[in-house]
Amino acid sequence: MKISTTNSFLALNYGQEKALDMIASAGFDCVDMYFGYMAKDNENEFFLPDAPQRCRDLRKQAEDKGIFFNQAHAPFPPYLPSVPELYDYAVEMYVNMMPFCQEVGIKNLVLHGISWNQ
Repeated sequence: MKISTTNSFLALNYGQEKALDMIASAGFDCVDMYFGYMAKDNENEFFLPDAPQRCRDLRKQAEDKGIFFNQAHAPFPPYLPSVPELYDYAVEMYVNMMPFCQEVGIKNLVLHGISWNQ
């Protein structure tokens, strides 16, 4: 059995590299890559032109520390305000996550079904 944790708040507060350092030092085997913050910030690192290389670098850094990315969580919670534009954006984001996952070595992308919060 592999023990995993998310990099969500660690990456948000300390950056991706430091988050991987902390996760590996704590003894985890693998990392659940959290992409949820992409939903609110089009300026984040995964929207920059060098994002594919950035993902490859993260994968190498994890491998160098003896850990790996076992899965990812795509943006958006299972509820959203009833705004059709958000639905279209969510679907676009889900599709755009797949190349990032491939670069990082992730084989499983968790998608939470969208239900409108009435």
